[in-house]
Amino acid sequence: MPKLYRAETPEHSVLTVMPHQISHLVCPVGVANHCFSMLRALRYKQVLLLCLLSIFAILPGCASVKSERSGAFGLQNGPVQQALLAQFDQWQGTPYKLGGNSKEGIDCSAFVQQTLATQFNINAPRTTLQQMHLGQAVDPLHHQNLKAGDLLFFQTGSMSHHVGLYLGGGQFIHASTKLGVTLSRLDEPYWKKAFWKVRRVL
Repeated sequence: MPKLYRAETPEHSVLTVMPHQISHLVCPVGVANHCFSMLRALRYKQVLLLCLLSIFAILPGCASVKSERSGAFGLQNGPVQQALLAQFDQWQGTPYKLGGNSKEGIDCSAFVQQTLATQFNINAPRTTLQQMHLGQAVDPLHHQNLKAGDLLFFQTGSMSHHVGLYLGGGQFIHASTKLGVTLSRLDEPYWKKAFWKVRRVL
């Protein structure tokens, strides 16, 4: 029966090696344990290398996150959409507050004013009624004529109005009285019924 060589690994398991597996070289137990230590260190280096490779593989994908998000919303990947999405990311979930103009609470016209100033360097008036006179009128009956950045106005009551910014794909961002800063669709029954005017400012 051929002689077997046995060595305890650093994990306290026992390795059995046939003579032909070590090319007829005798490996004392101390040397074998040293070999296992080197293998374990090599394994850690391999894990580290895999981690680094994973990081480098992920980094290029980060640059396309915004593009993927706009695609998920069914939007064209244009600069106006990206600017509106950036503003939405910063303000999403901010509660509605009549007369408010901060992250603690904001109303619809203040959100439009903030967005136009921050993302497009446009100095817009503060109230919804004043914003109705900005830019040029666009026919609200044909949604295919809408462009990202258009101001959408809604008649929510006999004396009350609402404004939001068209994002594209039938969607708009606005400060809702119930949900705060959110994203809604023009084909939702409430907004479809209340849709009133469009002004183009970009």
